[in-house]
Amino acid sequence: MRDKVKVFALGGLDERGKNLIVVEINEDIFILDAGNKHPDKSLPGIDLIIPDYKYLLDNKDRVRAYLISHGHNEQIGAIPFMYKQINAPIYCSKATAAMINNYGLQYLRKPINYNFHIVNPSDDVIINGHSVHFFQTCHSMICSSGIAIDTDGGSIVYSGDFIVEYNDTEGHNHDLKKLSKIADNDVLLLMTESSGADNLGYASPSHKLTPTLNRVLFESKGRTYIAIFDKNIYGLEEILKFANANNKKIVFYNDFVKDMYNKLSTCGLYTPNKNVIISNDELLRVKETDIIIVMMEEGEHIFEIISDLARGEIDDKRFIIRPNDSFLVACPPQSGLEVIATNSIDDLYRTGAAITNLSKKTYISMTAREDDLKALISMLKPKYYLPVSGEYRHLLANAMIAVHMGNMYSHKNVFIIDNGMVIEISDGIAKLSNDKIQNGNLMVDGIGVGDVKSEVIADRQKLSEDGVIIAALAVSLEKKTIVAGPDIQMRGFVFLKDSESILHEITKLFMDTINNALLKNISLDDAKNTFLDKVNRYIKKEIGRFPMVVPIVEIID
Repeated sequence: MRDKVKVFALGGLDERGKNLIVVEINEDIFILDAGNKHPDKSLPGIDLIIPDYKYLLDNKDRVRAYLISHGHNEQIGAIPFMYKQINAPIYCSKATAAMINNYGLQYLRKPINYNFHIVNPSDDVIINGHSVHFFQTCHSMICSSGIAIDTDGGSIVYSGDFIVEYNDTEGHNHDLKKLSKIADNDVLLLMTESSGADNLGYASPSHKLTPTLNRVLFESKGRTYIAIFDKNIYGLEEILKFANANNKKIVFYNDFVKDMYNKLSTCGLYTPNKNVIISNDELLRVKETDIIIVMMEEGEHIFEIISDLARGEIDDKRFIIRPNDSFLVACPPQSGLEVIATNSIDDLYRTGAAITNLSKKTYISMTAREDDLKALISMLKPKYYLPVSGEYRHLLANAMIAVHMGNMYSHKNVFIIDNGMVIEISDGIAKLSNDKIQNGNLMVDGIGVGDVKSEVIADRQKLSEDGVIIAALAVSLEKKTIVAGPDIQMRGFVFLKDSESILHEITKLFMDTINNALLKNISLDDAKNTFLDKVNRYIKKEIGRFPMVVPIVEIID
């Protein structure tokens, strides 16, 4: 019987992050990456967003493996939450396993006994009779891989995140030899990342930090600070190599970068000579021009710690920036972080230090651009092509790259799909199915998953936008009277100096409503609802706002 294949995504299409691709071969299910994304400001109190994995949970007995490309949160962030219910083997590199362990501890605050099958970035494995080929890719995380799964109609290939890089850099090798071997067999379907597809040319060499390091360190008259994103392990290695080659000393500014270095140094991360990395206590005993201070954090947090340092709002005063110091900001802000990034850079300039701020045009992320994608398509020559991992404009740009490469690709064999849409492949022919798999977002709030209702989000938005009123008193049902209070607290929607008349009216409404309920034997729950209705109408009329109102009635008998 010929293999029947289904391919669909539960996350990562028409969005950034939350990548999760499912490949079904007959009765066997393979999960290719399982990541998260961070919420925007419209979801107050939410820590993470992961894919709705109900389909996988309903079919957990058929899940044969998680196949993980690399250790960024967009690829691994959902695993700690899914694994408790879907505990299939996890095939990944040692570095990726370290990041998965760390992510679980960070959010669930307890270790998970994962069933890891550690593979080298270009290993071959057999899983339930299926040949799976990993091929190492060059990406900002060490030991990243693409994945190919054999079927009798050809290979299903998933690129993961990659750039074409011809330097043989251990941990970031673009494995042409393994790709050529995969290309020797028919490639039935190629799935490639799309987030950089609307950019021309190759990513390399604009992803390299070393040329800028040479210039900044040569010109520095004091210590040199360098700030990079947590995802940029390639950049961290460049700094380590530069320091080792030029007799510089590295100090890790915060615990985050120390922990990252310690975790990955046993998993393939480049490690310099023993005396290159020094402690904070040695800062004052080393020549200033020989010191490189490395700062590393995720997302907006890197800009927060830059601002704190620039304003001197730190505990360790040995790190105070001096006018003769240099500061290299090697973390061009992602979409949505421009304001906080601009403010932090402005704070830096106030220190008088020499500032070098790298932009997206001069220092780019290690994601495939147009020519990177063309190179992979040309090498593998897939029968069908599916852009994944990106917003719709990225998916469309990626699809058009293939279509414009010649007569081999058109709308007949290049797919653009949404999460939950299914591509069925039978007898070597791929088509869109009428089936639609349940998909969507699961909210992670603390250690709870998917239990944050829309009403809770609405309440949090009210709190963050319009403030809160808490009205409390105590009553005696036996005496039918108020025995304590009321105490009215208002936060976040009017200044106290402007609130006396409002406070007086809310107090009167609360007392009148509760007294009336006590005298007429109306339930206190009904009385609180009546008060909510009256006070909301009053506040809307007076100030046009919609604060959350919380009435509390304590019974004392």
